[in-house]
Order: sequence, then C-alpha cells, then structure tokens
Amino acid sequence: MRYKAYPPFCLPLGHLRRDRSAAVRVHLAYARIVWRSCTSGLARVRLAVRVLRWPAEAAMVCVVATALYGASVRRRTGKGIARQVIEQLDLALRCGVQPMSYYVLRLYESQNKRNAQHYIHRYETKPNGIYSLLRRPGRRSSGLGNKQEFYERCRENDLPTAPLVMQLTRGEILACDGDPGSLPRRDLFVKPKRGKGGEGTARWDWVGDDLYREPGGEVVSEAALLEHLKALSRERSILVQHRLVNHTEIRDLSNGALTTARILTCLDERGEPEIVAAVFRMAVGKNRVVDNIHAGGIASAVDLGTGKLGRATSLDPRRDWIDVHPETGAAIAGRTLPHWNEALDLVRRAHREFNRLVVVGWDVGITEDGPVLVEGNGSPCVTLMQRPHDSPLGLTRLGELLAHHLETLEAESFPARTAGRSR
Repeated sequence: MRYKAYPPFCLPLGHLRRDRSAAVRVHLAYARIVWRSCTSGLARVRLAVRVLRWPAEAAMVCVVATALYGASVRRRTGKGIARQVIEQLDLALRCGVQPMSYYVLRLYESQNKRNAQHYIHRYETKPNGIYSLLRRPGRRSSGLGNKQEFYERCRENDLPTAPLVMQLTRGEILACDGDPGSLPRRDLFVKPKRGKGGEGTARWDWVGDDLYREPGGEVVSEAALLEHLKALSRERSILVQHRLVNHTEIRDLSNGALTTARILTCLDERGEPEIVAAVFRMAVGKNRVVDNIHAGGIASAVDLGTGKLGRATSLDPRRDWIDVHPETGAAIAGRTLPHWNEALDLVRRAHREFNRLVVVGWDVGITEDGPVLVEGNGSPCVTLMQRPHDSPLGLTRLGELLAHHLETLEAESFPARTAGRSR
C-alpha cells in the first residue's frame, strides 16, 4: 500500500496514547497505517523530513493566520496577540492542529481548546487520507465523482434527484430528454460532469417565450444558450438539469439559490449506513447559483432528531454567529426543516446503493415534492460540520466509527505488527 501523506498527521503522539477517546484512536491509527505503508527506507526518510519540517511550517502559517484574524479575536475575547501565538504553536506541536484551524474552529475559546485533540482535521481526511484508505474494494466505481453515473444510478434505484435534460461533450449533444434542438421552457441548472465545490455551475431562468437569463446577466435566446452550452462542453463535459426550487417554508432562507442540507452518513460496525451529522447551507451575497460555504455561503447546525436549525456562521473567523439570514432578514435559529425524516430515510437508502464508500456527505435539496438528492460527496469536508456545530466530530458517533474502521483496516493490512502491539 502506498498513500500520500500530508504533515502534520504523523507528529510523535506518544503523549496521547493513554487517551483512548475515539478521535485520538483515529489520529494514531491513521499515523500508524501511513508510516507502515512506507515499505522502503527512502520513503520513511521522506516522511520523517515532513515531520521535521512541520514546526517551521507551522510557525510561518501562524504569522499569516495571526495577521489575518488575531486582531478580530482580541476585540471579541480580550485575548492578546502573544497569547494567541503561543496557543497556536502549542496546539500545532502537541496535537497537530494547523494554525488556521485555531481560528476557524475557535480553539481560542477555552472549551474548544480543551477538546483540541478531538477535532478531525481536513488534512487527515483528504485528498488522499482517511477517506481513500477506507474506500471498499469492488469492480464498480463509487458513482459519486461522475454526475452522469450518479444520476443514472439514482434513477435505477428510485432515489429522487434532479431530472436530466441534456448531456453535452466536445461541442456535441450526446443525450437529450426530448428534442435535441430545443430546451424545456423552465429554469435550468448547468454543471460539469465531473466537478466539486460548485465550480463551473450556472443557473438559467426561463423568462418567457424562448428567452433565458442568468442571475444578474442579460437575457439570451434559446438558440444562443444552446450555442453557449456547446462551447462550454468543448472544455469539459456538462449536464443540463431542471433547476430545483426550495420548499416554500424555507424559501426565505435563500437569496434565490437552492439551499441544501449536507447530511453525513457512515457505515456502522455491521456495514449499515448511520447518520452522524448534518448542517444546512444557505447562499448569501452575489452568489445566487450555489450555497457552498467555501464560496462564501453560511451554514447552520441541524439537530438530527428534530431537523431544527441552530445559529448560522461562515468559514470566515472574523464573522460571528447569526440568528437571521443577512439578506432576507428571515429567522434561522429555531426553524425546523420540512420533510426532515424523509430526507434522513433518503440518504440511508442512497448509501446502501453507494456503499463502496464508508463515509458520504449527501447534499439534499428540500422541495415542495419532498427531499431530492443533489449529489453525494465521497470526501466530505469535516470543517463544514465542525464549525457550525462549534464542537469536534471526534466526540460524535463519527469518531467512534472512523476509529473502528481504521483499526480494522490496520489489523487486516498489518496483522503481525498489530498483534504485537496488542500484546
């Protein structure tokens, strides 16, 4: 096995070995697996160099992070710059916490700082981290990276998703639901066949006759839009779908873009999907196409049992939690999402079909007709979950399940060494 590693995952964590909490077990099992996967002396030397480089890198990032966010934290908390720097370096060296995460995850707050070792970090999960390690073998692909395949498998398994209008590649229409020379008289959503984070997406609203308008843009004819789509597809394949519209009960929580619940599922000890966390994402500002929090949106924690929303926040550490949507003025905190139980049932059914992945982040739109799968993410962002909940995933059921799966993988991959460690 060969896995690309990113520091500081493999810092010497011996001081944490007596801590048998789920998150620490995740950190240690991940570090051991990657170290043991380096079968040559040269590979281990390179890995060791990365570890040795980490303190200097952490110090440099600390300077940048403090310059960006230190003054804001000092105003809100009264904690001085020098103390913030000391805490960042301490957490970086003891727990492998990146200095930027100190601000994004609010580790300057006493409660969060006490739980620092329980946070699961982005560098541990992707791009080639825990999620890749736990990918289950099989001939069939995961089906999430290719949006055309995702759509087809959803249809095969009666999983509601946005209807597909057209697929275009290299300037040609490959598939079309209807007349290939025309577009349906309705709002449309365009996205690349392969993509993530809302990159390359577009929204076209039908405004009457054969005319369509991009939000904030000029009106174009159907023929002009078709030519535009063909031109886009020369760079990469694209899909055209019906644009989904928010349920009336939550329409005031959007600036016009579809709002989605990101629901995280993980296979349990028996291989059955279990729902472990959820947030609700909302678009703000000029972005009226997607609600991605990395594109400037906001997100609110969702109570799994009730579908009730908490306060919302962005990923910008300079911004605080908010109770109302900054554009519409609609209340966020305390609202309950419609069709919540149906949404939970939908992602459970979806994960049973896409079960090559141990962890999946499902984007679910909630419409008048019920919940609809927008897409599934096989490398879901842990920061997206931890920031709105203001607490570490390592203290949730996800931490327990990740520890279980990693330790099982370790025992299967390195049986002799694992047996020796257990003795």
